[in-house]
Amino acid sequence: MIQIEVQDKAVCTRTIRSQESDFQIHEQAAWAFLFDAEGHRNPYPTRITLRLEDGQSGYTPGRYYLAPQSVYVKDRFGNLALGRPVLITEDEYRKQLLAQVA
Repeated sequence: MIQIEVQDKAVCTRTIRSQESDFQIHEQAAWAFLFDAEGHRNPYPTRITLRLEDGQSGYTPGRYYLAPQSVYVKDRFGNLALGRPVLITEDEYRKQLLAQVA
């Protein structure tokens, strides 16, 4: 499972203006611990941006895992896609693993 580390609770809000209306995008910086093509963990994390839902507060600093519901089948050809990332704590991750075994 992909591990994500949030170091700062700060949320950056950007306003996008279009001809029809304005809308805001809320983002939070984090670090993803990714793997290479052979499945080995990269020696350094990669900086990523988490897009937050409207009204969602930023994640508290700490280590999280990418929740299974973040990945879905994209189309009728069975292609996998990453949706909006949902993070879960290590305790939640372990509970989900135990529930799958039971």
